[in-house]
Amino acid sequence: MLERPAERYPLDLIPKAFPLWPEGLSHLSSEESEALWIRTHAADVRAVAAARAWLGVEGMSLGPWDVGTKPAHIGAEFAAARGRLKEYRHALFAAQFHRELRLDSRETLCALAIEAGLSADEFNAAPEEEAHRRAVEDDVALAARLGITAVPALVLDRRYLVVGARPP
Repeated sequence: MLERPAERYPLDLIPKAFPLWPEGLSHLSSEESEALWIRTHAADVRAVAAARAWLGVEGMSLGPWDVGTKPAHIGAEFAAARGRLKEYRHALFAAQFHRELRLDSRETLCALAIEAGLSADEFNAAPEEEAHRRAVEDDVALAARLGITAVPALVLDRRYLVVGARPP
């Protein structure tokens, strides 16, 4: 989303991990999961409609519900270390919002890594690498210190917190 403004302004875009549900929602009862879905679904539907109108994107959906995203974030750290973060993130977003794939599936994430130009064998070893897991945990701790509880969230000039999707 910030790629367009970054073309016009001198921005350093540093994406950080913030898994909303790192382990998914399996810890919730079915009643709790349904209540959470009802509470968030209306806002999500409005956000998708706005994104469709604003970006002119057809075929966009909310994607699967209850997905644990920590493995995808660890994969992003791996991709960043190999200079393929942009490609990997594009593959993730397309998988979630257009292809409705589950981003907690190791097979799906490996296929997306290959699409992004990464080695499948190396990617499959990434979750075992302490540095990648630690980077995600550090990002989550930073988000807690900054008071971030939702995505997207932007910190501008290390001083201003903007939560929620905004036009460029």
